[in-house]
Amino acid sequence: MELFNPLKKDKLHPHFLKLIQEPDIYAQEVLLEWADGFVDRDNKFILEFQTTFNSSFWELYIFACLKELNLTVDFSYSSPDFVVTTPNKFFCLEATTANNAKDSPPEWDDEVKLQTILDQNVELDLKLVAQVATIRLANALVSKYEKYQKSYGNLAHVKGLPFVVAIAPFEQPFFYYQSIQAITRVLYACDMTDEGFKSLDFIEKQNGSKIPLGYFANERMKDISAVIFTNTATFGKVRALSKDPNFILFEVFRYNDKGIPPIPEIYEKRNYHETLLDGLHIFHNPYADAPLDYEVFNSSEVVQHIFDTDQQILMDNVKEGALIMRQLLRLTPY
Repeated sequence: MELFNPLKKDKLHPHFLKLIQEPDIYAQEVLLEWADGFVDRDNKFILEFQTTFNSSFWELYIFACLKELNLTVDFSYSSPDFVVTTPNKFFCLEATTANNAKDSPPEWDDEVKLQTILDQNVELDLKLVAQVATIRLANALVSKYEKYQKSYGNLAHVKGLPFVVAIAPFEQPFFYYQSIQAITRVLYACDMTDEGFKSLDFIEKQNGSKIPLGYFANERMKDISAVIFTNTATFGKVRALSKDPNFILFEVFRYNDKGIPPIPEIYEKRNYHETLLDGLHIFHNPYADAPLDYEVFNSSEVVQHIFDTDQQILMDNVKEGALIMRQLLRLTPY
């Protein structure tokens, strides 16, 4: 696809502008590799990629992951986004993003980021990051579930198959700091604390209204088989996978099998290794009418979560060194 030939020069998204103004050929190579084989069924994808960016970026990442796992997509259907037809692994997948609330800064607001980073009197409030993420992720999931009930669930090629929602968090400037705390709240009503997991049935907005949580902790969303989530499918993922020769310093936090605090690491790009699937999480719904087969995403890099309904605890296959969060600094000679 001609992803990088601007169609509307006056409405281009800030992320897309960064790709073409340098131009950033190394990042472009990665994105074109992700897009190889992707079918633009309604002839809107390229325009949306250039003007709204994040939702299209997320679709390309998910498509790349499906290819990496040797899963075949049938693009003959107009919806949902992906109908996987690999033998013995049939399922449907719809991608969505959690976006910023009205009148709140979008994730690409570099001014907000710089003010927070440079102001010594301002400290990033990680509890607030998790609070905002929880509300926006819940909103995104409920919206897709309502769409399933009104539309997707009535399609002949969807009925009876596992239905997966892939949600990417782009709801605030420091969204990548949230790890999986917010999505775990949303799906299982579990909150991660220094003492372990505790129950959290709702979250309260600033106006006092309460947002219910735990959509996979009972049967209320049994039509959704699983949720795919990651806070690491960012432009940093593209940088990590690219052949960019510029100086890039990666700061990463990885899972610590011996305690709660994560393992911090710093690498130059030449010594840093990250795969496409690193940081990807699959959250299974124990009450799903059509469960997603665990083997579909059975990869050493992918973390899968299952909720034990008898013991009311969350179990996973997370391994030592699993990617939790990543940020980077890139320096160019101009």
